[in-house]
Amino acid sequence: WDKACKDFNDVMLSILRDGVYTLGNGEVVDFRNCIFIFTANLGARDVEQAVERAANPIGFRTGDKSLTVMETEALFNKHLKDFTAPEFRARITENGEIVVFEKLNAEQVGQVRDVKIAEMQAHVRKVAKVTIEVDDAGRKVLLDQAMANNGTVANLNGVLKSQVTDNLDNQLIVGGIKARDCILVTSDEAGSAVVFRVEQPSLLIVGADSAE
Repeated sequence: WDKACKDFNDVMLSILRDGVYTLGNGEVVDFRNCIFIFTANLGARDVEQAVERAANPIGFRTGDKSLTVMETEALFNKHLKDFTAPEFRARITENGEIVVFEKLNAEQVGQVRDVKIAEMQAHVRKVAKVTIEVDDAGRKVLLDQAMANNGTVANLNGVLKSQVTDNLDNQLIVGGIKARDCILVTSDEAGSAVVFRVEQPSLLIVGADSAE
């Protein structure tokens, strides 16, 4: 939302005020049964700087690297006032709610990691006919690297791309990995990066009668 132009806010102000919007040709579009969700990074830089200051406290503040919900909301509201007109903020609070999302913790990022890995496995199996397994050690390395760089989903996507999918694409191009291979993605001895190992695929018999 914070990347939208001023005209967008003008259009949304009319919709939030009346529930309808009149087009240039006179046609009235009804939005009264619609739900709008705006996402924004307003104040994100100030929040990040505040977290850094909390990690290096001065005075009586402890070394807690997180901000309280009230502190985060205060920073967001300050930027919201600079970004929108008072009447727009009034319509938001009148018709909806402002929600400030807290930073994802390691457990939550780990859940996203597992979903992303499952999606990658299905895609590679369908497109390249290659089976990929990521063991616990490999998953830990991927999570550790994502959390070391702010622990966002965007950082997790970057780690998965650089550590897994890019390497897999390169190996497929040079012939290091071929169709029907079973690849194990695990950790190196230092636990700082993932490595690929070609494993012997297991024999799967489908539809065989147990008596045979």
